Amino acid sequence: MMRKWTTLALIACLAAACGPAEDAGTGTVEVSWIVANTTCSNAGIADVELQLYQEEQRTLVRKTACGAGVVAIPSVPVGTYNVRLIGISADGVVLYKAEYLKLKVKKGDTPSSPSDSLVLEQIKGTLE
Repeated sequence: MMRKWTTLALIACLAAACGPAEDAGTGTVEVSWIVANTTCSNAGIADVELQLYQEEQRTLVRKTACGAGVVAIPSVPVGTYNVRLIGISADGVVLYKAEYLKLKVKKGDTPSSPSDSLVLEQIKGTLE
């Protein structure tokens, strides 16, 4: 009798482990920004690039015009990400940046966002 239960338990365990992995789903990341003490055009920022990182590995990137003030990345796997925004000049020079740590992306249609707009700060050593 004991052997029967052990065999059944083993079969159940193997069936659970060998089955398809459960998909945690995806969500949307949406990040808005402002430029510290100025505007995009006065700062010389043409585009803003949103970068999502997990364990210092850049996983997703989306670029948009700075004047839009917001960018979204759909279909992001559920999880925790570090967010980096970089402000880029028309000739490709990174002038400004902002970071937000540990954004939790939730499954569903409601975007996951930092609680406030991120503030793009000028990177030290760039021209004013």
